[in-house]
Amino acid sequence: MKHIYLATAAMLSTCGFVTGAAQPAIAQQAAEAPLSPTEVRTRLEARDARDSQIMALLHKITDVHGPRLTASPQLRAAQDWAVETMKSWNLQQVHLEAWDFGHQGWSNALMEASVVAPYQAPINARALPWSPSTAGLVTANAVLLLPPGLAPVAARSAPSSADPASWATPPAAAEVVRPTRDELMAYLAPMKKKVRGAVVLVGRAANPARDFTPGTLRRSDSELLAFASGGRGGRRAEPVAPPQRGKLKPDEIDAIVAQFLLENGAAARLVDSGEPQESMRVQS
Repeated sequence: MKHIYLATAAMLSTCGFVTGAAQPAIAQQAAEAPLSPTEVRTRLEARDARDSQIMALLHKITDVHGPRLTASPQLRAAQDWAVETMKSWNLQQVHLEAWDFGHQGWSNALMEASVVAPYQAPINARALPWSPSTAGLVTANAVLLLPPGLAPVAARSAPSSADPASWATPPAAAEVVRPTRDELMAYLAPMKKKVRGAVVLVGRAANPARDFTPGTLRRSDSELLAFASGGRGGRRAEPVAPPQRGKLKPDEIDAIVAQFLLENGAAARLVDSGEPQESMRVQS
C-alpha cells in the first residue's frame, strides 16, 4: 500500500524569522516608550530585508526539488528536506505522518518523440501524469482516430490577442451530436487492427491563433474584468455540454476510447493541447 507523507509543521515565511539557536529573552525596560504603527512597520521591513530567507527557501523547493507530484520521489525528497530544515530551526515535534494515497507513484524520467518519415522533425510532447511507459524506443506508424461525438480541441487565442476577453473566456463550443455506446463501438470495431502497435492521434487538431507581437507586461482592466466574469473556474474552463438523452457524455466517450486503445495494444496516444505559441498544459 502506497503511503504519502506530510510535514506536520509548515515552512515559516514570516518576516523577521531568524534561523539558529534560540536566544535568551531580554527584559524590557519599564520606561521604554511604545512604538507607533509606523515604527513597527519600519522595523519589520528592515528585519525582513536583512534576515528573510523566503527567496532562499523558494529557490530550494522549486529550482532544486522541482515538481513534486503526489507519490513521486521528488515529493519525498522535498518532504525530508522540509523536516530537516524545520528541525534546524529548533522547532519541536517535526515528523512525517503517512496517509493512504491509494495509487502507485509516478515519475517522468524521459520522453522524446520525433517524426522519422517521410521527413524528420521533433514533436513537442509531454507525458500525461500516471501514463504507462513504453518498452524502450518505439517506432510505429501514425493512425488518426476520429470517434463520433468527440468534440474538437478548444483552441486558445494568443496572449496578446486583440480580443481582451479571449484569454479568459473560452469560445462557444459548437454542438456535437454524441453517440450511443453501440454507435461508438460500431466505429471502433474495425479499427482494432489499425491501432495495434500504432501511435494513435485521437481527434482533430486545433488551430490556435498566431500572434507575433510581444505580450503585454500586465493585463488591462477590461481583461481582468472579463476573467472575473468568464464562466466556470478551472485552468481550462469550458462550457458545459447540454445533456443528450440516451447519448454518452464526453468523459464517457474519452474513457471508452482510452480503454479500447489499451486493450488493442496501441503503442501511444497523442492529443492536441490546443495552446498557441507551442505552449501546452499537461494535465490528466
